[in-house]
Amino acid sequence: MLEYNSDIHRSHEQAGEVAATSKNAVKNGNPVGGASNQTKDSLEGSVHKKRRRLTDGTDNFFVVDEVQGPIGGLSLTPKIRRTEGGNRWERRLHWSKSPNLEDTKYADWKIHVRLDSNVDDDKRRQTVDHKNSIVTTDATATTETRTTNTVTYSVHRSCLGIHSEYFEKIFLGGFSEHIKGESTVELESPTITLEHFEMVLEYCYTKTVELNPSNAIPILSLSDYFGMETLQNLARNFIRNDMHRICRHDSKVSLNEKSSRLAVYYESSRSMGMQDLEDGILYVCSKEPQILGKGSALANMADADFWCRLWDFRKMHPVPAAHATASVKTWSENLAYFFETHRALVDTKLFRTLTHNDALPIISEKVAILLMEQEEHHCLESIKNNPYIVNSSLGEALSCLQTRCIDALYNTKKGGWQFYTDSKALRGRLRKLSPIVMETILLKTIEFERSGQNVPKPVVSGAGLEFVNGVYTMSGWFQNAMKFSKRGVYEGKLRTLILYRYEEEWWISIVPEDAEEPGRDGDVDIYRVSPSNEWDDCPLPPLNGWVVAQGVQPAPRIHMLSNVD
Repeated sequence: MLEYNSDIHRSHEQAGEVAATSKNAVKNGNPVGGASNQTKDSLEGSVHKKRRRLTDGTDNFFVVDEVQGPIGGLSLTPKIRRTEGGNRWERRLHWSKSPNLEDTKYADWKIHVRLDSNVDDDKRRQTVDHKNSIVTTDATATTETRTTNTVTYSVHRSCLGIHSEYFEKIFLGGFSEHIKGESTVELESPTITLEHFEMVLEYCYTKTVELNPSNAIPILSLSDYFGMETLQNLARNFIRNDMHRICRHDSKVSLNEKSSRLAVYYESSRSMGMQDLEDGILYVCSKEPQILGKGSALANMADADFWCRLWDFRKMHPVPAAHATASVKTWSENLAYFFETHRALVDTKLFRTLTHNDALPIISEKVAILLMEQEEHHCLESIKNNPYIVNSSLGEALSCLQTRCIDALYNTKKGGWQFYTDSKALRGRLRKLSPIVMETILLKTIEFERSGQNVPKPVVSGAGLEFVNGVYTMSGWFQNAMKFSKRGVYEGKLRTLILYRYEEEWWISIVPEDAEEPGRDGDVDIYRVSPSNEWDDCPLPPLNGWVVAQGVQPAPRIHMLSNVD
């Protein structure tokens, strides 16, 4: 019995293809009632959606909706309706890689998926070994000598052709595949597996796909290759939205998870040549150095080119001045840990490039010794002979990096030693560096101690916040006045308190550890005083008149402790 619906048209030539299909069905033992009569209707604009009543050799029969569309074949509406004992049910047609004839009865195309034999990928080899898969494998293949694995899929042209420009051209074009009714696809990338290819097939049949961070890149690559614009947009939007979700300021995703996600995206996009996605990840990383911390997935990538390109992005997209110091210090820590983790990747040229003064003008005290040790390892003599790296114009024998590292360890502007961890960590390490390093640190110590040896020390007392009270020592000069500092515990953390003059007022403030000077937005101003005019030229803080800023009553008072005391 045939039914007609006026929704799809066919040409005279397509009518002939339907007739040929019907004859072949009869020849193969699958009689199609009335199909030969239908082919006589060759009028332009005639309908050709028809319902075929088929038998499977039993008392049962089932009806297939057949559509002979522009690309030919069965099942543009991929459903089978079947009646058994008066009960009717239906199921959708599906691709298959099973050799079972029942599963492939209405398939009209075969796709041979070939896995690259040069890819040593355990996951890929496991994917091939499915139950009922059609797999051809050389039995002698080993990890050292591998041959091509091929899996064959039975599919329906109309399901693939309406979603994929690639398959539509093969089905319609004058290719040898069109005559044979089969084609071959090679999966050459190690990150693309049969599972990903099957997800693409599934989308062609169901228009659904379940994307996650591990499969989004392979699906994007396959959809681009097969010309599946809708699926490609789905994958791109997933990646874009996922990156936005994990990288926004209010994200609750941990740094480790964020780093792992971006590392997966970067390595996949790099292996598939997706430059735009690589650039997007590099931009995100350049703005958030914390995600490349020690032990993170991004830091563990053995990819020197990633760091070179990342440095370029840092230059193109500098961070705001208020956060520049903290950012650069964090980058110095990340770089030192990368050098330590991937020593085999680092040569003199790479070390020079990544530690150049333009890229790292400030070094973190946490890695200053480590970077000097690494510089010694990477041929310090050749580095010192480079006029662009050594401060030769200043008559110094120190390399530029050594100068920055020494300033990080012992900075007269900030108040002597900046190494706030256990001093035992220095033991045995400084002596292994060049003698000039120890000499320079010693001279800086003498200079700093001499400048402040006759300066009285402010003693703060009576403050409502107990950690503010105590003896402050000179730590340099700031705005033509002496600057004093002490350490105290604030909110459970050891912090630096600075007693200093800013413009016309004196302040006692908690200053961020990465701040070069006080008076920034990140300071926590606890107490302040506006001295009288006669105090303007005095480099020492006023003793009285202090009031509460962000602290707690009462305000403190100060008396000076001389060296004689």
